[in-house]
Amino acid sequence: MKKVMPPPPAATCLTFHPQDDNRVAIGMDNSTIVIYNLHSDEVARKLEGHAKRVPCLLEHSECTSFFWC
Repeated sequence: MKKVMPPPPAATCLTFHPQDDNRVAIGMDNSTIVIYNLHSDEVARKLEGHAKRVPCLLEHSECTSFFWC
């Protein structure tokens, strides 16, 4: 019998870091945020613990980090 795997979580939003275009934050429908380094092609950090899917991510040009809502 062949085992069927569930699909991976879908991205719900995406934003680039305000001061580093090599880093991107990706909000997921499984309530996680993945910080991805485009230069090294690796996940830099995975943020877990949100109650629901991440519907949006914000960046501010005067800040050095991401925000989520």
